[in-house]
Amino acid sequence: MLTVSAHKLWDDDTYENAASWDGYRFYKMRDDPQRQSQAQLITTAPENLAFGHGKHACPGRFFAANEVKIVLIFLLLRYGWKQSEGMVPRIFSGGFGMALDPTLRIEVRRRREEMEI
Repeated sequence: MLTVSAHKLWDDDTYENAASWDGYRFYKMRDDPQRQSQAQLITTAPENLAFGHGKHACPGRFFAANEVKIVLIFLLLRYGWKQSEGMVPRIFSGGFGMALDPTLRIEVRRRREEMEI
């Protein structure tokens, strides 16, 4: 088994309030000219090794990023998503991984299509 350390993702020296969820973390980083290039999904750096780094960085990361964006756009255009009343999302961590609470309930509703894709 091979693992890559992701400890820098949880380091407050790397990201402000690294241990707390901030859905706008990388969006806000783009406002800072010093960190703007670090906020891209396909950027490689020693602080974020999701796609590797250096000459061994994943060459398919550009394609993968576009695929994820296409799927996300498709889901957001066709469905409405809402967390069920009274549900509080929890994160479970153990070993090398983290996972969202498998008992969390969300409500999904098909939307009236505004455009055809």
